[in-house]
Amino acid sequence: MGKSPKESFVFGTLMCAGMVIGMTLYNLVLALGFTHRVIPAFLVGVWPGFFVALLVELLVVGRVAYWVAHRVAHPQESPRTFHITLRTVLMGSMVLIMTVYGTLLHVGFSGFLKTIYLGHLWKNVLMALPLNLLVVTPLVQASFQKLFPQVQTQH
Repeated sequence: MGKSPKESFVFGTLMCAGMVIGMTLYNLVLALGFTHRVIPAFLVGVWPGFFVALLVELLVVGRVAYWVAHRVAHPQESPRTFHITLRTVLMGSMVLIMTVYGTLLHVGFSGFLKTIYLGHLWKNVLMALPLNLLVVTPLVQASFQKLFPQVQTQH
């Protein structure tokens, strides 16, 4: 995470982009299989998904996650616990909301909305957690350090 608003915005945008790319590909492969249709569908669907996710993260989830993380763990006393709490709340909240987005986008307000949402939700949680912790966060931290070498990330 950056120390200035600009650095925080860049870090959040990179995290959002990485997660949207990974989760979009994952959900398309679940829906279409490993077929030639995945790449065109990805190229069409990733941009709206990214902008929705970025707006949700910037306007709602980021603020709520920071509020929760500050109530659970104090950054000065336990920075590691604070950042783990923050990442968990961010990831969990974004999965809940973006699964609603994806379900509504592909199913609409049908009678199957709740069933399909719940069916996708558990699959998305199973993928989002390792994607966030093992792939996106390390890649974004490395990229961020190259963009802002003086800033120490604590994620």
